[in-house]
Amino acid sequence: MAQITQIKGIDVSKWQGEIDWKKVKSDGVEFAFIRTGYWTNYTDPYFEKNYNNAKAAGIKVGAYHYSYALNAQQAKQEADFMLNLLKNKKLDYPAAFDVEDNSQTALGKKIITDMIINFCEAIKSAGHTPMLYINTNWRNNYVDMARVPYLLWQAHYTSAKPSAIDSRVAVWQHSCTGKINGISGNVDMNWGYIDLAKPVVVNNNANNTVNIATNIIGNKIINHVISTDSEILSGAGNAFRTPQRPAHDGVDLIDRDGKQKTQDVYIKAAADGTVTSTLVGSLIGYSVSISHANKILTRYFHMKAGSVRVKEGQKIKKGDILGVMGTTGDSTGIHLHFAVKENSMAWDNGYYVDPMPYLEGKKIINSEQNGVDLVSKEYDELKKEISSIKTNLDKWTNNSKVKYGWVDGNMPEWARATINKMTKKGYLKGNESGNLQLSDDMLRIFVTLDRAEAFGK
Repeated sequence: MAQITQIKGIDVSKWQGEIDWKKVKSDGVEFAFIRTGYWTNYTDPYFEKNYNNAKAAGIKVGAYHYSYALNAQQAKQEADFMLNLLKNKKLDYPAAFDVEDNSQTALGKKIITDMIINFCEAIKSAGHTPMLYINTNWRNNYVDMARVPYLLWQAHYTSAKPSAIDSRVAVWQHSCTGKINGISGNVDMNWGYIDLAKPVVVNNNANNTVNIATNIIGNKIINHVISTDSEILSGAGNAFRTPQRPAHDGVDLIDRDGKQKTQDVYIKAAADGTVTSTLVGSLIGYSVSISHANKILTRYFHMKAGSVRVKEGQKIKKGDILGVMGTTGDSTGIHLHFAVKENSMAWDNGYYVDPMPYLEGKKIINSEQNGVDLVSKEYDELKKEISSIKTNLDKWTNNSKVKYGWVDGNMPEWARATINKMTKKGYLKGNESGNLQLSDDMLRIFVTLDRAEAFGK
């Protein structure tokens, strides 16, 4: 989502009565959310007039529906009711689901979140951008936000922007007692942080216009994998560079200013491509793999649960938001693990290479270059580790309780030949039908060593 300076907006319903929208526009208002109605049978009597006159005054128009739903099915019915009112209308801003009624607080997070998803998915299927209107109390206590990938319009009444209005919030409703020319009495006031009239990535929508920032680290330029609000520095764990983790297949990236402590840190695609997989695992967390030209695959690991905004098969552009930094994996704290595979267009094929030339700008992901090969000295360094690994293999085996512990419950194809070889040669105990557990990181160490012929041919 392209960040801009805050822009002035309002939201209105029948309670504002007759509105002089030309005066509203002259008072600096750029956008307005207009209530369509509530429940499945009430249309706001001023909706049509407000929609037409606001449009005529040059104000960007969004809409919202106040919910009384008590389950996901009723929320879908509310969405259908709203969509019927929006028929033959073109919204500039999203169609928002307003969930905050006291009658809903006892439903529990799962039901309320199911309601949100049902409503917003129906809105999205109809071609509108969905949005969730929510106050800070409801966000903190009544909704499973990890499952909510939609734009947020958050109410929190204070004169200064609070930390609760984080980078997930596209619109902040900061007052319910505002005064605007052309409106008698009070009106809700909003600050917008994104020009929602432009295409925005929202849960599988690939039409994003994110501007890629750059970050200078010495002479190195990291020109992608950037957070929304701050740049990212390379962390420990460069591919094949650390003695502690010789087969680490990428780099760990952290938010430079530590802003992830108070707000989400968004991850953006490094280049145009096609999403080949979105997987979930205990070690990798929520991940995304993207194939690019010339058989290059980029991979993004450890995203926050529920934050992935793309799906398998989706075409994306450089800069599209993929998800939010998470905390899974071996590294401490919130981070992203970024890796590059070559000779590959899929999860299980190809081989990992050092991603730093791509991060430094020395190599372009969609160029005609052949990529970075693993060099012999790196293999030699890894071979030195084989003695200690062989000695301690029993640390990764369990002969009575568990089977293979892969993220999808099956042995990955990229590791099968190596594990079969090691088992036949007596380096490992157990087989795929039982009695052996290895971490994903340990698997990668073995596969890399096998490529260096540490276990023989």
